[in-house]
Amino acid sequence: MAKPTGKLIRPTPESVGALPTGGTAVAATKLATARKINGVAFDGTGDINLSSANIGALTDAQAAQKYAMRSIKINGQPLSADVNLLAGDVNAWNKTEADGRYLLKAATAAAATKLATPRKINGVPFDGTADINLTPEQIGFLGISESGSGSGFYWRKYTDGRIELFGRFGLTIGALLDVVFPKVFTENPMIFIQENGNPEVNGWVMRVRSLSKTGFSVAWNQWSGSGAGTAIDVCYHAIGK
Repeated sequence: MAKPTGKLIRPTPESVGALPTGGTAVAATKLATARKINGVAFDGTGDINLSSANIGALTDAQAAQKYAMRSIKINGQPLSADVNLLAGDVNAWNKTEADGRYLLKAATAAAATKLATPRKINGVPFDGTADINLTPEQIGFLGISESGSGSGFYWRKYTDGRIELFGRFGLTIGALLDVVFPKVFTENPMIFIQENGNPEVNGWVMRVRSLSKTGFSVAWNQWSGSGAGTAIDVCYHAIGK
């Protein structure tokens, strides 16, 4: 046995293979002070698993609910960026196309099935939805209440009582003739008479005499004897009540 030397020996941590006070171990089975990783406690004694919630992310299910997948398209437009749909993408007309087909409410159409404001034509309302028929009275003429015709004549009676008579008869130049009206007047009418252009009457002047409600007579003034006995056609027009 060695003899004590009488000296005091003070071993150090290093000399005995220990850590000094406040020293740092190269490795340990547990952290002296537990730490949190994204809010999850960790002291080194076991593994930890962070969830999507711990790192501020969404699960696949949550992401699908909140965001559209890039493979999804809206009216043929992929969601790889902001989508701006045009009228054609939703089977609609753009403004130019719509303006070519429709009018603004304040605009005026070149043609329509109905007038916005009905008009009157000679006092008869007209909006374009149906035809109208104007009477003679509505356009400033008298209506015809009666009419008749026969061989060589036609007559008509107006709503104011006036009668208009058109007649035709044959006549021999130089001969007298009494003409009876096919429609009797209530007063002596006004009469116009004309022969139909026979050149042989140049020596004769036809005239009306004895005009009455029922007829008149034809007489002649002679300048020369040329054309005497020639047959001619005569037309007359009588107007009265």
